[in-house]
Amino acid sequence: MVDLSSVAWSWRSRLRLSAVAWLVTSAVSIPTYARAETTLSVPQTVPGEVRGVFAIRGDVELAAEGADQRLTPASVLKLVVAAAAFDVLGTEYRFLTEIYAPQRQGRSEPTKVGQLLVVAAGDPSWNADHFENDVEAPLKQLAAGVAASGIKRVEGDLIVDTSRVVGRRVPTGWSASDASLGYGAAPSALAWRDNRSKVRIAPGARVGALAQIEALDPIVWHNDTTTAPAERDGRGSVEFDQEWGAGRAVLRGEYPITERPFTVEIATPNPDERTARALLDALSNAGVVVTGDLVLRSQPQARDGFEQVAAFESPPLRAILQPLLADSNNFTAEMLLRTVGYAVHGEGRLDLGLDALTEFLVERVGVPEESFSIDDGSGLSPSNLVSARSVVRVLQWAWKQPWRTVYFDAMASESAGTIKDFWPRAPAIRGKTGTLRHTQCLAGVLLPQASSESAQEREPIFFAWMINHSLRERTLIRRSLIDTLWSWSRQ
Repeated sequence: MVDLSSVAWSWRSRLRLSAVAWLVTSAVSIPTYARAETTLSVPQTVPGEVRGVFAIRGDVELAAEGADQRLTPASVLKLVVAAAAFDVLGTEYRFLTEIYAPQRQGRSEPTKVGQLLVVAAGDPSWNADHFENDVEAPLKQLAAGVAASGIKRVEGDLIVDTSRVVGRRVPTGWSASDASLGYGAAPSALAWRDNRSKVRIAPGARVGALAQIEALDPIVWHNDTTTAPAERDGRGSVEFDQEWGAGRAVLRGEYPITERPFTVEIATPNPDERTARALLDALSNAGVVVTGDLVLRSQPQARDGFEQVAAFESPPLRAILQPLLADSNNFTAEMLLRTVGYAVHGEGRLDLGLDALTEFLVERVGVPEESFSIDDGSGLSPSNLVSARSVVRVLQWAWKQPWRTVYFDAMASESAGTIKDFWPRAPAIRGKTGTLRHTQCLAGVLLPQASSESAQEREPIFFAWMINHSLRERTLIRRSLIDTLWSWSRQ
C-alpha cells in the first residue's frame, strides 16, 4: 500500500526541482519531429467542422492537420488522467476504507462500543465492474470485520469521515442534464455502484395526471411530472434535478400517455449518505446493532484512542483502469482525478486535481501549458481543450514507462470496449474514443500488422484525431476514421 503522505512529499519535491530544470532545458527538451517523405492520407475536411489530426511513427511525423489547435477531446482526456494516476500512485495502489472503534482494553463489556468511525477512501471500485457476482461485497466485508472484532452493539453514532472528497463536486462546464443522469454522477468519499440510482417511469392513468415514478433504489425523490397527450409521443421531456441540500432528486416535465414504461439511471443526490445507510444495513445483517444516528463529517476525524476493527482494500489500480479506458467510465475518472489531487496536494478537491494534472502534463510529459486547458477528469465538459499533438505526446511518453503494457492493454481495441461495441471493425489498435454532441474523437496506437514480415521491426503509429462542430452522423465519422486507420495499417 502506498503511503500517500510520502507520495505527496516526493511528488511535490520532484515538481519543485524539475520546474527549474524544465525552464532551463525546455528549448531543447521538447521533441522535434522529422517530416515523412510521403505522409499518410487524411480525408478532406467537411465544411464547418474543426479538426485536429496528428500521427507519428518514431520521430517521423506522418500526418498533421490542425495538430496544434486546442479542441474538445471528450473522453480521450481519460488517457491523460490514467497516465497521471499510474505515475503518481503506481499500478499497485489500492484504496483502503477503514472502520475504527474506541479502544476496549480492560472494558467489562467488550462487545459494546460508544461509536464507529468510517474513514472513507474515495474508492471507485464498489461496482459491478469489479464485484459482478455481488456488488454488496465491500459492504458485507466491512460489516463482517466489525462483527469478527467482537462488537455486537454500538450505543452511539456511525460517523463517516468524508474528507477525502470535498469541495465542488460538479465541474463548471457540465450541463444540468449531465450532472443529473447516471453517466454524470458526482464523486464522493464513500461511493457505491458508481453513485447511480435506478428510477422507473410510466404514464399516469389519464392525461394531466402525474406520471408514475418508482425509485428502484433507496433514494429520496419528488415527482412533478405530467402525463402528456398522445400527440406528444416520442417527445417526452422528463428532467432530473438534484437538490443537494435536501438530498433528493426532483423529476419534472412531460411523459406521453402512449409511451411504454422505461427505467433510467440517475445520479444519486446524496451518495455518501446512501452508501452509509447501505453499510448500516450490512452491519445489521451481520449482527451489529447501531442505536445512534448516521453522521457525515467533511473534516478529517482524529483517531486517537481508537483501534481499527475492519478494513476493505480495493483491487489494484491496474484493474481499476480497465473500465476507465476500455468502457469510458466517467465516474472512475472523476474519482481518480481527486485521488491524484489528494496525493499531490493533500486534499481531494476538483481544483487541486486539475492543478496536479496540469503539473503532470507540463513537468513530467513536457507538454506546453498553452496547448491545453482542463475542466474535469472524464472529458464530459465541453470546456476541456487540448491539441492532438499534446495527446500523442502523452501516449509516446507512456510508451516509455515500465507500466506501458498495463496502460495500453487497458484501452479499447478491435476486440474490447467502446471500439468493439460501437465502432466499425478496426485494425489492431489500442485507443480511447470520445463522444459529445458535435464532437467525435479517437486517439491511441496503431500496431503493426501481425501478418507483415517486418511487423516485429516496425514501430507503432501514435495518433490522435479530434473532430469538433460536426453535424454529420456519428456512424459516418467513425467509418471514415476506421477506414483511414486501415489504410495507414497497410503502409
